[in-house]
Amino acid sequence: MKGLKNVLTAAACVAACAVSAAGLAACDGGDGGRTTPTVTVTYAADGSALMPLLKKGDIDYAFLAEPAATTAVNNLGKSIVMDVQAQWREVFGGEYPQACLVAKGDIVKNDKAFIDGFIAAVAASDGWAEQNPDKTVAAVKANMESGTQSTLAALTGDIISRCNIETVAAENSKAGCATYFDRLSKLKNELDKPVLSKAPDDGFYYVAGEAADGAPVGKTYNVYMPDGAPAIALAKLMDEGYADASFTVVQASTIAQRVSSGAADLAIMPINAAATLYNGGKDIVMLTVNTHGNLYVVGDGDDIDLNGLAGKRVGVIGQGNVPDLTLRMLLGERGMEMAVKA
Repeated sequence: MKGLKNVLTAAACVAACAVSAAGLAACDGGDGGRTTPTVTVTYAADGSALMPLLKKGDIDYAFLAEPAATTAVNNLGKSIVMDVQAQWREVFGGEYPQACLVAKGDIVKNDKAFIDGFIAAVAASDGWAEQNPDKTVAAVKANMESGTQSTLAALTGDIISRCNIETVAAENSKAGCATYFDRLSKLKNELDKPVLSKAPDDGFYYVAGEAADGAPVGKTYNVYMPDGAPAIALAKLMDEGYADASFTVVQASTIAQRVSSGAADLAIMPINAAATLYNGGKDIVMLTVNTHGNLYVVGDGDDIDLNGLAGKRVGVIGQGNVPDLTLRMLLGERGMEMAVKA
């Protein structure tokens, strides 16, 4: 009977934890022990890899970026049950930077005219995709890397608006980025080391100004971006063409390697990955922040908050990047843990 009593006590405790924010910090198991609410996570490369798991019931929820979240809703008959940005504002306040535009340091130094012109063109294209969803899909698909396919299907202006695309200059994003980097430096990886060794110094942030002396280099620069919201951010430039720029859309999991290898002269990439490369000695400069949180939880049932993930199986995209790290920071702040399913 004592064993049964402990089991029943523990079950009641877990139930209380699911609805009590105070209980999430720690819950007495009846014998002086502590039960921490846990979320079981399965990682996948992208949204298309998570959808079969959600369809089969192998996971309860999928942690996705737009437009993949709406694709899951439409194709699987699911619902968006959590706006992660709203949870972030509740827990931390404000927004968080998700993806940024970077350029090789030597291009910034030697062809500032191109850099300033490109930044201006990207900023001027904000809002274009929402007004031209069909052209956006066509532009992204036309610039996909050979042998790959875009995950974008039928976009609408509403879906694109939930991607939270807005071009903000690096110098105007510095404070928000520094706060996010500080939180990353306090988050530990599986080796119990900081996810980010330190916040990047001032050299990471581009400062607009007068172009360097001398004529523009006059070469074609290779611009890479992941499929999804980052590609949507550059859809107008791809649709209309941009002088001295060649565009390639790649699978999200490969973008950091394209920058690290030098294949990309400019790229949109996760902001944590850009900071890690910079701290590791890669000569890159952040020009702008382009997306500001477009993460959602998809599943069945009513709307939930972070506590509703306790005891659930959640599929997560972007292991080691913003989606994964954002979830980990939110759960950690709520006193919850993640258990990774092999």
